[in-house]
Amino acid sequence: MSPNPDEDTKTFLQASQDIFNTMNKSMNGESIAHTWYKNKTYREFERASGIITKNSAKHAAQARKVIEEQTKAGTLNPDEPNLLLSLSAEKGLDFDQVAMIIDTLYVAGTDSTAKNLQTLFYNLATNPDKQEKLRQEIHDVIGHDGPVTPQAISEMTYLKACLKESFRLHPPTVGVTMRILPTDVVLSGYRVPSGVPVILGNTTAGKMYFDNPQQYNPERWLRSSDGRKQENIPSSAVLPFGHGPRNCVGQRFAVQEIYLAASKVLQKLKIELERESWNTEFIYKVFITPKQPLKFRFTKLVG
Repeated sequence: MSPNPDEDTKTFLQASQDIFNTMNKSMNGESIAHTWYKNKTYREFERASGIITKNSAKHAAQARKVIEEQTKAGTLNPDEPNLLLSLSAEKGLDFDQVAMIIDTLYVAGTDSTAKNLQTLFYNLATNPDKQEKLRQEIHDVIGHDGPVTPQAISEMTYLKACLKESFRLHPPTVGVTMRILPTDVVLSGYRVPSGVPVILGNTTAGKMYFDNPQQYNPERWLRSSDGRKQENIPSSAVLPFGHGPRNCVGQRFAVQEIYLAASKVLQKLKIELERESWNTEFIYKVFITPKQPLKFRFTKLVG
């Protein structure tokens, strides 16, 4: 056990941010020399990756020890909903493979999921009427103290609409869906030759196909009794996790985490923004990031 687990957590989270900061430098051309030698960007990436890998191996070892102890005691439950234990108990995966899967989930899912939850809270705080409508749905489904179950989430249609609208207004990344054209095509009057990579611009697609695109309006995603949406929205207009077989491997993890966190927070708390965080500008460093740190105010609900 670490003598200071909170400090270890801070170090881990900072390492996750550092990985994406160095990736951003390599992607936007700020760092080029790392291709040929270990410059500052390379060394920073290497250091941060080492911290994540060390934590992944430690957690994989702890899970394996738990599996061995439970197997010996005859208390192992293969149906326990614990991903780490399930991976460790999988006979087709060795220790290094389990650690690598954990490493991938940690890197891809820590900072990215937190940023998407942050933008959802920002949109709800700046649209208190939508926040209250969502809170009412949460209370109707799970009450003021009930647990968030898979069945409960399946019934929260407005929660899903709120997140979908947040993804539209503030996409997680600028462009995550890329295809290399096998043949020449004409797009908007321009001939694009084969072999050229084409990237769907999330920030553009999320605005050009919608009525009042700057307005946070979750209702646009709700369906009427006959299955129709308020607006005729193209299916590819909002693809926050990509599309097809190469879409984000952590999509379901991220979405479920956000559903769970938003439900539990709104069940008990009112989300507001400090004055200086209103009209915050968002920029992209691999993932969406507020230009200045957002300052939320959480108030416990009465009753």
